[in-house]
Amino acid sequence: MSIIKWNMGLLTGIEEIDQHHRSLIQLLNEVYKAFFIGINLEVEVIDRLFNCTAYCFDCEETWMIESAYPNYAEHKAEH
Repeated sequence: MSIIKWNMGLLTGIEEIDQHHRSLIQLLNEVYKAFFIGINLEVEVIDRLFNCTAYCFDCEETWMIESAYPNYAEHKAEH
């Protein structure tokens, strides 16, 4: 059971960012599955999802700044 399925259309071509996205999707799907079947989630699981998301977004935003990504402001707003 997944809320998001990984597919090749999600690849950015930047291995580190792609790995972050894979990890986020896997963790999000784990949380979704637990919620859907009624398992009480521990605070640690939600914290893990939050911290992983924050870390991934920070890395991605740093990469965009360092590479002078032209749509940085718009992409950061999406985060």
